[in-house]
Amino acid sequence: MTNPEFRFDETPISPLMFIEASAGTGKTYTLQRLVLRFIVEKSIPIESFLIVTYTEAATAELSGRVREILGRAVLGLSPGSESKLTESERKEFGKLRDKWTHDGITLEEALDRVRRSLEEFDRCAIYTIHSFCRKMLESWAFSGGNPFEGEIGDDASVQAAAIDEFKRRYLNDPAYSDPELVRQILAFDIGGFLRWKRSHPEASVTFPDADPALQPMLADMSEHLESQIVERKNRLSLMSFDDILIRMEKTAYESLDFRNRVRSLYQAVLVDEFQDTDTIQYRIFKRLFIESEKEGGPACFAVFVGDPKQSIYGFRGADIGTYLKARDEASAVLPPYTLSTNYRTTPAEVAAVNTLFTDPAGNSRFPGGIGYSPVKSTANHFPLFVRERGKVKPLPAFELWSGRWVEGPETSEVWPRCGSAAAMRETDGSLIARRIAWLLDPAREVYVGNRLADPKRTLSESRIRAGDIALLVKNHKDAYPVESKLASLGIRTLHKKPEDVFGTDEAYEILAVLRAAANPESRTAVNSARATRICGRTLPDLMGDGADDLYLADLEKFRTMADDYQKRGLSAAFTRLFSAFETVRQNLGRTGGERSITNWAHIAELLHAADERIRNLEGLLRWYDLEVQRVNGSNPKPSAPDGREIRVESDESLVRVVTIHSSKGLEYPVVFLPDSGSLSNRLHRKKPISFFRNGESDWEALFNPNEDRQSEANAEEDNELYRLAYVAATRASALLVLPILPNCAKKKLQWNFNISVWTELLGLPGGKLFKGTGMNEALETFSERLKTESPFASGTLKDEMAAELRKATSEVEDPEKKALMLAAADSIETLTPEDTAKVVNVEFYAADPELPDPIDLRASPDSVTSVLTPHPLYPSWHLTSYTGLTRGLELETDDLADEGYDIVGDTRAKKDPGKNSPAFLRGGKDTGDAVHGLLEAAVNAGLHLDPAFLEGKKAGQDRFHDLVTHSRFLTLLSDKVPDSVGSDDPETRDEVRSDAAEAWLFDRIRGIFMSGFSSDGSVSLKNAPLGCALPEVPFSIHVRNRRLTADQFFRTLVAANAKLPSDRQLPLVPVAAADAKRSLAGYLEGRIDLMFEEKDSGLFWLADWKTDQPGDERRGAAEDYNPAALMTLMREEKYGWQALIYLVALRRYLGQAFDETPDEALNRIGGMAYVFIRGYSGKTPPETPPSILLKPDASLVRLADTLLFGED
Repeated sequence: MTNPEFRFDETPISPLMFIEASAGTGKTYTLQRLVLRFIVEKSIPIESFLIVTYTEAATAELSGRVREILGRAVLGLSPGSESKLTESERKEFGKLRDKWTHDGITLEEALDRVRRSLEEFDRCAIYTIHSFCRKMLESWAFSGGNPFEGEIGDDASVQAAAIDEFKRRYLNDPAYSDPELVRQILAFDIGGFLRWKRSHPEASVTFPDADPALQPMLADMSEHLESQIVERKNRLSLMSFDDILIRMEKTAYESLDFRNRVRSLYQAVLVDEFQDTDTIQYRIFKRLFIESEKEGGPACFAVFVGDPKQSIYGFRGADIGTYLKARDEASAVLPPYTLSTNYRTTPAEVAAVNTLFTDPAGNSRFPGGIGYSPVKSTANHFPLFVRERGKVKPLPAFELWSGRWVEGPETSEVWPRCGSAAAMRETDGSLIARRIAWLLDPAREVYVGNRLADPKRTLSESRIRAGDIALLVKNHKDAYPVESKLASLGIRTLHKKPEDVFGTDEAYEILAVLRAAANPESRTAVNSARATRICGRTLPDLMGDGADDLYLADLEKFRTMADDYQKRGLSAAFTRLFSAFETVRQNLGRTGGERSITNWAHIAELLHAADERIRNLEGLLRWYDLEVQRVNGSNPKPSAPDGREIRVESDESLVRVVTIHSSKGLEYPVVFLPDSGSLSNRLHRKKPISFFRNGESDWEALFNPNEDRQSEANAEEDNELYRLAYVAATRASALLVLPILPNCAKKKLQWNFNISVWTELLGLPGGKLFKGTGMNEALETFSERLKTESPFASGTLKDEMAAELRKATSEVEDPEKKALMLAAADSIETLTPEDTAKVVNVEFYAADPELPDPIDLRASPDSVTSVLTPHPLYPSWHLTSYTGLTRGLELETDDLADEGYDIVGDTRAKKDPGKNSPAFLRGGKDTGDAVHGLLEAAVNAGLHLDPAFLEGKKAGQDRFHDLVTHSRFLTLLSDKVPDSVGSDDPETRDEVRSDAAEAWLFDRIRGIFMSGFSSDGSVSLKNAPLGCALPEVPFSIHVRNRRLTADQFFRTLVAANAKLPSDRQLPLVPVAAADAKRSLAGYLEGRIDLMFEEKDSGLFWLADWKTDQPGDERRGAAEDYNPAALMTLMREEKYGWQALIYLVALRRYLGQAFDETPDEALNRIGGMAYVFIRGYSGKTPPETPPSILLKPDASLVRLADTLLFGED
């Protein structure tokens, strides 16, 4: 059944009204007219209105729009004032005057009521939901003599402290000492559970699949933890925005006096954007206003306006289920009204969206109970027009770019353009960039039809600008391929991000710079800062020849920054640093560089203001670090405080890049939708916990839902993607371009589409296709529907549009513009359905067309930062590490490559190694770094103590899978898998390779944790208690002995080592220093891969992870990982020297930690293990662990310590 359409001048006003809108159908327009009709027809004074919307910006806009309609109504009802109205206003108020006269309301009465409302308009209550609830609670508390006091703010730190205390209480309980229970308690996302519980206050939750031993804790958490958090906040007089709603709901349900007091204030309640509601908000409105008369309260009109198709803020708590429930409850009284005419978009595009979101029978394609009725359009919204070579013609309003199967040349010619998802994104980016360049090319004139029809716009103002074009993406990274191509054409982009600037990548980079300035002694902090885009240092800068000298020069810049801060303030310090690193020059040329510069400058301003209060660099750093972690650690991210919203330039020469979520409510003449495959949940990420309703208020929280329940949990994620697609498709007013390009498999001519919402809407088959089976048919069907369902297929629409355009010329004085408008009107009359919306075939077999010449659309910078030439630095000391200490040293035998680097030339076996081979993953510095990172994460996660992981059980595999997939390393390591691994199907190839890499890593890391580092198993991470294994431990020690040269250091220690018993020696190979007389005075810094304490002996051990491949040609065969081969490699790579330096650092570290003398600390040291990762296996453990365990004599460590630091 079709719901009735709401007509502002005809529809009767009822006590409860639900109005469902569609994009562009005039929700705000309708609310304006409803307020006017309530004032005139129901004689409701303006102070008795409550109008609620969901953001502060929306309340300001709505307030202005309601005030505006009242002012226009005064003119429309005043005799002799009609000349001040537009033609459409004259028609509108004429209809209302006729209606009111028919209803017995005189024009004098109507005018008096409207005029009084306009005069008293400041008393109108237009609020966000939080502002309304707070005002009511404050008023109620004051009348009861109990003032509503306290600070409204973020309660994240209070909640975190309460959660930590709650977990500690159970972790300290002997009943929960089992390692698996400890792991589960530590891993459980209590914060996520509390967020869900607050939006479902009536819910009674059980945990049927949780460990029985955890049930008491979970029940305690569910029933009591929230009240404990509330008590903490009460003691601090703190309330969050969620608390306001919770308290409002509680008061509304418990106090009849409170309900009646609120009801006495308002006679008409209008709620906008109701699709973004949640359970608590609806319960508040329902209890206060919908149920008023049931309790004998005053009658109240309640109007809810929303569009369920645009409910896309589930991550903020919006619940489409609540909206649908409220709509259905209201339907029992009165069917919902609809708004079904689009007043914003050109008719051909409206029709194309109708075709996209309905099936051939006219049924809605939206899942989850959301209907879709075709939307009508008006004749006064126009497409783009192009004037080229003296001819004017309209451009299509909708273009679907895809590819049809054709018999063509060999796949090798097609593959570079469409052979993988990444290649298709590049092709997608190139096509969009070319189309944008075509639209902006000065050689042709493209006009925005609606601006051309506006008599107030000049001809030049009607031309399309870069700012009229938007790239709508799910995530900003989805636009990068397009932006890269646009940059090559001289077309710049602007990312619109109404977010907290502290939540950006630039915030982390500023944080790194502040850490370096506050702690220049830390090489880790300094290098982290140097690697940012502020400083711009590359990997060769950090690790190549001359790296130490460059480090010292950069270090001086950070010391200068700290000095500038003390003498001249933070702004001056940042200015000097940016000049020293030439930050502006280095970043202006890259994609997104101007955005980064703007954010850095903004953050520097905010820090300068904060420093006015804090007044010291360490305190400022602590405050800023906490703020950055708070903003980025919240899900969803909190709203930005005043002054911290990301600044958006207004430069019209920039193409907009906007996320679909941020685009809601916005309009652009031209919209492109890059990377259509991103609107897909083909691979659902398993949630830590999922909630399922078992009745009206009973819920189950499941950690491992079965397949049916998991499908149920996934369904809402999939459903929201349809709504995202709808929002994206309805942002354009003149041209919508949707590229959906197929992939071609590499070895066979097989095509497939990345499955997404768009392929589902179009009926395009996903997965493997041989010779395009089904592809052409689906595209032809959609193309045919665009023609038959086009408003230009029949009727008089094009004549009406031409007439509207000709009528507008009567007010145009410029003869050139008038002539162009008349030519445009003539061109509309010749339109056919194929001209207005079409499927464009992308021909992959054709050579790429020539790119147009670059277009100079770049804006000049507002200011140019001067570049200060840094003074040369000639230090008398050096900053040293193991790498720096041994760089330039030559073995007295031939030296070999550094760890992790491939030997020059192809040293891999001709045949790819098997999946269980130590050499399965190709080497490289990035391979070593990635494996190091995963081992760090595995130790931090406690996998070395997890029986399920050590025994290779499914639960352990699942934990490892979660750890790997949430890391940033899996994609890199997947690229290291041999080329022979994977399928020909691009849809599954990456997944197969990722699975293979993950399986190899699981076997290696499990093997390390199982086998340990010594043949008797005594030195093993299994023997390190929870919390007693620390990965990635940095150290920095001042080397004070200025007389010590490199030559003296090495020769003295080699001689001493040779005198020791063989089992107490280190593999210290004789070396010749290239700079033998250089002093080693300065700083000794490094990073220890792992430090752990063995629980029985109390000894401390170090471990260093190695991905080297020993043996001939470094092929890494399993038999090569024997002690003799590994010791040879140790000598070749000079690892004995590394061990000695790290053990000296450990001696210093333990002395400070335990407040002991150096010799006492020395007695706590067990030694150091060099762990050759590739040689381990959990499936087939080697007889001897592939590691070298070094236990040097204490005298050698003591001598090295004395040489470096002098006598203690």
